[in-house]
Amino acid sequence: MKSKYQDIFCDKLIEHMSDGNCFKSFAAKIGVASRTLYDWTKKHDDFATAKSIGRAKSLEYWLKIGKELALGERKGSAVVWIFTMKNLFGWHDNKNAEPETDKTPISIQIVRDDSQKTGH
Repeated sequence: MKSKYQDIFCDKLIEHMSDGNCFKSFAAKIGVASRTLYDWTKKHDDFATAKSIGRAKSLEYWLKIGKELALGERKGSAVVWIFTMKNLFGWHDNKNAEPETDKTPISIQIVRDDSQKTGH
């Protein structure tokens, strides 16, 4: 069977994902199975690169929305946004997370100041 792949799909994929759409939904847009898209990423380096660029653009789209929600510049549901980020980008709650800090131990010395005592 002849492949339906066309070089123009690279630009179309990036454009599609720039609007916040996911990789898999591009299959419906061009009338192929989602499995076909994954096959194309293996066979066509340019399409794999387009997927990577598109994913970054989709993330940028959704992060902008999240920022606007957080700053009160946009009305919407933070819950829906969180679920979108979890489902599209694999975000998850990390209950065991430690704050990102410099993990170098520091030494603290506590010294009592006796100079104010009487007799000195």
